[in-house]
Amino acid sequence: MPSSKFTYDLPPSTPSPLVREGQIEYGFIGKLQGLRYEYRADIRDRAALERNAREKFENLNRLHPSDGEFARLLDEIVTPPTYSPPPAPCARSISSSAKTVPR
Repeated sequence: MPSSKFTYDLPPSTPSPLVREGQIEYGFIGKLQGLRYEYRADIRDRAALERNAREKFENLNRLHPSDGEFARLLDEIVTPPTYSPPPAPCARSISSSAKTVPR
């Protein structure tokens, strides 16, 4: 089969295929707003997210849990990430699989 004379380089007039993370985030926020989600610029970290969740929980349920109760509630409803890497093998698991010869 003869080699191809075509190259796959983009012509200079074509915009760069690279997309910046900020562009992706901006587009994602726009999509969520299109689905009637409200953009909250004041929620920038986990602590602000938890404060907002507590405020909404208290308003909707007309309950005011203690800090410990709310922490337990968060532990129940917040799930760990769906992907967690497998544990790294340690020396104990490797050595325990080796057979020992009785004396």
